[in-house]
Order: sequence, then structure tokens, then C-alpha cells
Amino acid sequence: TNVVTGYTYGAQFAGFTNVVRDDLTGGQFSGFSNVVVGNVSGVQACGFSNVTRGDFNMVQIAGFSNVVNGKTDGAQIAGFINIARKDINGAQIAGFANVAGNNAHAIQIAGFSNTAKDTLTGVQISGFINTAKHVKGSQIGFINVCDTMENGIPLGFLSIVRKGYHKFEIGGSESFYANASVKLGVSRFYNILSIGVKPKGDMFLWGPGYGIGTDLMISEKLNM
Repeated sequence: TNVVTGYTYGAQFAGFTNVVRDDLTGGQFSGFSNVVVGNVSGVQACGFSNVTRGDFNMVQIAGFSNVVNGKTDGAQIAGFINIARKDINGAQIAGFANVAGNNAHAIQIAGFSNTAKDTLTGVQISGFINTAKHVKGSQIGFINVCDTMENGIPLGFLSIVRKGYHKFEIGGSESFYANASVKLGVSRFYNILSIGVKPKGDMFLWGPGYGIGTDLMISEKLNM
């Protein structure tokens, strides 16, 4: 274990843990964890967890988690989770989850979930769920959730945009006499969830359905 109480310029190497109680310019490399109380401009790489309490600039690589309490400029790469508690400019790549506590001008890629608590400018790609407040870009995942979306699309099985595209339709056909559908997402790309029913003798036949669509404005009074 290495512990430095003042400003550090250069590199730290330890089999277990590196600690800097001030700012660091350079790198930390350890088998278990790296901790910096101040700001970091450089590289943190370890087997388990990197923690920076101030701002971070460059790259964090960890087997389990990376945490930055201040602003992040650069990349966080972790086997499980990345957390940037304030703005992040760069990239977050994790096996499970990425969290941006404020604005994210970045690409987030995770096996399970991505979260940007304010504005996302970039792309979220996950195996299950993406969430953000304002999106200027795209979300790609099984479930996508945001408040508003600009200049992009939510691509997934179910996308919920609070100030987006919401349509409800009722119709009928020769296959199912009564059909109800809901369309969710944005006009450029939305998900369709539907259910149909038809009586047959003393029972009802039910037909669930799923689809995707786009709403193209041909003129002021005509959409396709």
C-alpha cells in the first residue's frame, strides 16, 4: 500500500492500494484499489475499484467499479459499474450499469442499464433499460425511458417518452372483431402494443400483437 499526503506528480504502483490525499497528475496502478481525495489528471487502473473525490480527466479502468464525485472528462471502463456524480464528457463502458449524476455528453454502454439524471447528448446502449431526462441523441435497449427526445430515436421493445408520441386506436377486422392498440415513442419511430378479441361459441379468442412504425408528415393535413 502507498499513501501520499500531498500533491503527486508521476506514477504510483502497489500490490494492494494507492492513496493520494491531494491532487494527482500521472497514474495509479494497483492490484485492488486507487483513491484520490483531490482532482486527477491521468490514469487509474486496478483490479477492483477506483475512486476520485474531485474532478477527473483521462481514463479509469477497474475490474469492478469506478467512481468520480466531481466532473469527469474522459472514459470510465469497469467490469460492473461506473458512477460519475456530476457532468461527464466522454464514455462509460460497464458490464452492468453506468450512472451519470448530471449531464452526460457521452456514450454509455452497459450490459443492464444506463442512467443520465439530466441531459444526455450522445447514445445509450444497454441490454435492458436506458433512462434519461432530456435526450439529444438515441437510446438503444429493451426498455427506453426519457422525458423529451431531440434529433434521435429510442430503439427498443418498449420506449416511453413522456413528451413524445402517444396514440390510442380502436378498430376491427375479419380476424378479430374488436382491436385496441397503443403507440408509444416518437413520431419517427414508435412501438405498437395491441390486443384483439373475437367471440367463438361460448368462449373468446384473444390475439395479442406487437409492431413498430413511423409517422411521416406528407402535408399539414396528411400523414402516412
